[in-house]
Amino acid sequence: MQKIRVAFAAEWHEGGLASAEAALELAPESSELLLAAGLFASGARQPQRAIAHLALLLEMDTKAGSDNAQARYTLGSALDDVNQVYAGIAHLEICKRLAPESADVANTLAFVQRRASVLPEPAQWITCDECAARVALEPGLDVLCARCGSSLATKERHCPHCGHDGRVFPGLAVAGVSCLCPFCRTGSLSVG
Repeated sequence: MQKIRVAFAAEWHEGGLASAEAALELAPESSELLLAAGLFASGARQPQRAIAHLALLLEMDTKAGSDNAQARYTLGSALDDVNQVYAGIAHLEICKRLAPESADVANTLAFVQRRASVLPEPAQWITCDECAARVALEPGLDVLCARCGSSLATKERHCPHCGHDGRVFPGLAVAGVSCLCPFCRTGSLSVG
């Protein structure tokens, strides 16, 4: 842990990431280490590694708090970096509710929303009844990753962004089958 604290203080992203990932081998479910690894990966401009660590953290620990807000902020930005704009917005909007006074969160959310505004209008939207996440249902990308919320094709066995093998099939909502929201993990998805 000392190496990780020094790496944070020195903004040594690559070394901090290596130390955090080495420590995760000993304690793979440590929230503190997952957050550190995700933040270091983001700082080292490795969005897939950031997504993998932070999405796992949020899957394990859904309690609201500053760590949750920081994880969502960084995860939302990393998802935007890999062109998962709508999933990024969903996490950033939850972060904005957790940290409404943060100018950084508001600015990043506005930036990503501007990027989304120039995308073609999708035929359908997937929405959550709890957190109000709104993700485009795009042709060929008809499922969501159950861990990070990325849009995926049904044929993909693992999310290319976080590596998870779980999927949410929002199309089932049309048939009345409840689908758990991968963003807030409490609400249900619907297609509209």
